[in-house]
Amino acid sequence: MKEYPFFLAQFTTFGYVGIYFSILFARYCAGLVTKEMLSLPKSSFVLIGILEALGLAAGMSAGGISET
Repeated sequence: MKEYPFFLAQFTTFGYVGIYFSILFARYCAGLVTKEMLSLPKSSFVLIGILEALGLAAGMSAGGISET
């Protein structure tokens, strides 16, 4: 699958988003997460997510390069 590093990185990133959102939603419905907890500023988390996605894409594209 070395021909598809960008697709694999995007699939992994959006997979994380789906899984973690599902966990957060379940915890919110159970009352373990409150509206006050969700009111935190999210800009720093968005920046962390973007950097994580770029790092994953760079790592997978570097892993797809083989010297022969």
